[in-house]
Amino acid sequence: MRNKVHRLNMASRVARTAFLALALLATFGGGTASAAGSASAGGLYGVDLSHPSGAIWLGGHLWTSDRLFRFCRIDPSSSQLDLFNMPKPTGVALPNQSAPATCPYGSAIVAIQPGQPAFDPVSQFVYVPDRASKSSVGVARYAFDPTTDAMGDPFALVFGDKQGQILAPTGGLAGLRPNAVALGPDGNLYVGSQNTGDIKEVTAPAGPIAQQTVRTIGKTSRGGRVFGMAFVGNDLYLAEKDGLTVIRNAVASTCTGGCQAVLLPGTTRAETNGLAADGAGSLYYVQSGAVQRYALSTSTAASIASTGLLTPDQVPATYARWYNGNCAGTTCPFAFQPGNPAALALDPSGNLYVGDDPDTIDANLFGRIWRISAP
Repeated sequence: MRNKVHRLNMASRVARTAFLALALLATFGGGTASAAGSASAGGLYGVDLSHPSGAIWLGGHLWTSDRLFRFCRIDPSSSQLDLFNMPKPTGVALPNQSAPATCPYGSAIVAIQPGQPAFDPVSQFVYVPDRASKSSVGVARYAFDPTTDAMGDPFALVFGDKQGQILAPTGGLAGLRPNAVALGPDGNLYVGSQNTGDIKEVTAPAGPIAQQTVRTIGKTSRGGRVFGMAFVGNDLYLAEKDGLTVIRNAVASTCTGGCQAVLLPGTTRAETNGLAADGAGSLYYVQSGAVQRYALSTSTAASIASTGLLTPDQVPATYARWYNGNCAGTTCPFAFQPGNPAALALDPSGNLYVGDDPDTIDANLFGRIWRISAP
């Protein structure tokens, strides 16, 4: 169905508009204590997604990777639940409410199934991995326009659509199903994938496509897939199938420890589905159904959030179909899909955005974005 939607969008070339978004800024309750630390609730920020699998803050907005709706800017309403008109997925009947478009055709990234993106503030390029199982394009780059807070596309069209420009198209990235990318301090792009534990490096991603090369620079700790990546200095941290790990000095020609990732002290061997670094010594990641914070200075991990909290006006029966999912009353346990990336992103104020999905059927549109105030 995803490919069908994609082909229809390309054929019609109609204005693409976004999904349901909400910004009743969060009410954060104190949660229950957990063995790993204090777990607090996040407030609902966006709903009606099919499966959030990556996120990034650009300009003044959150951009979210999503299975059905690609990579799109969220413009939340300040006071009410709004549904944006959009091409309707097959078999889904959405309420017809009006609201400003957030992803007009030409400013939305339409990588078939985007994962965790990365941004280069120097070149203003956004790099988006495509994790589609049968028709991945590898990694695409787009030009971000900070004036309009939108994606420009000055490059050649691919497949007759606004597909961006494909990095190193002969480098074999498409067959790996890239899940996540991270921009290194050396200016190169590092790629983690669904189909391999190899960590790839794309040289000069902002430069001419014909001059780019791809090489393997390291491996995950046990050869499993990668769901998230983040650099802190020269060290590359990985959210991988087998835990939160690191490749020390990953940008060097010969990494520490033969460039194989090692489990971070103070963490456990468990699937880790998302990753974000705050630039102040903390990593945020998804593990065991909760968002965890890892302090690099003390090598300690703590659970900071395992539930989302709705306000009473967000749970009327009329809207339960769209966002209530696994909620009980006003409390919604986070629901992350095993074997898939989760969306994590930080804004300039330190607020953390968490994407989850309590349903495995994309067309049900139970995907959500939660906002945790400066955890």
